Amino acid sequence: WQDIHRDCPTPYNDAKAHLCFWPSELQVTAEPKSGAFALDVMVAHEAWVPLPGNRDTWPLEVRAGDTPVPVVDRSGVPSVKLEAGAHRLAGAFRWDEVPQRIPIPKSIGLLTLTLDGKAVEIPNWDPEGFLWLKRTRSEEADKDFLAVQVYRVIEDGIPMWLRTEIEISVSGK
Repeated sequence: WQDIHRDCPTPYNDAKAHLCFWPSELQVTAEPKSGAFALDVMVAHEAWVPLPGNRDTWPLEVRAGDTPVPVVDRSGVPSVKLEAGAHRLAGAFRWDEVPQRIPIPKSIGLLTLTLDGKAVEIPNWDPEGFLWLKRTRSEEADKDFLAVQVYRVIEDGIPMWLRTEIEISVSGK
């Protein structure tokens, strides 16, 4: 009865860890002078939910539904405290020019990005958790590569079978 995390699911590999909030797809929009984000979150028990941004790109005007919520710095990560239930978080960013990158919380698994009104099909989201909005240095792109291997085997019998396996290796843009 005293376990406050009793409604929070645990990951398969660690029964002592509790996932008290579950974020949906993060939607990020970046314009030349401002940005915005939206995120649906299911909270199983009162929890601190991390938001995109940091001290340089602090989220402003954050709302849970129609209610404004205060954003608190928790170890350099902007966060909001939410009660149990389903919440729609939305907020804004203000900047003089689009930053190169914005930190995204590690708990986020899905992301959509819109830059200057155009949807970015494959956002540049690195393993350190940064969403790259622009790059000021030029980088050499990987060369396009396509390789196809076809394997066939005929199995004698009634009926006769022809089995085909196709292996495709693709890289680059």
